Amino acid sequence: MRAAGLATRADQGRALGVDRTTVGRLVAGRVTPSASIIAAALALLDVPFEELFEIVPRGSRRRTRREVAA
Repeated sequence: MRAAGLATRADQGRALGVDRTTVGRLVAGRVTPSASIIAAALALLDVPFEELFEIVPRGSRRRTRREVAA
């Protein structure tokens, strides 16, 4: 989102229509984004779904940022 000129979580939250704390929880993988948040992010950034999100089966462990980057 920084590439879209949204430097802070507050800026990102305003663009997505959510609170900055929700952005933090989304980034950390602690909450699942709603359909409206997904749609807003895809429209805002103009990228494919797979570039923004990782589909994780229920009950499986989410990968950390370090694991994803490796």
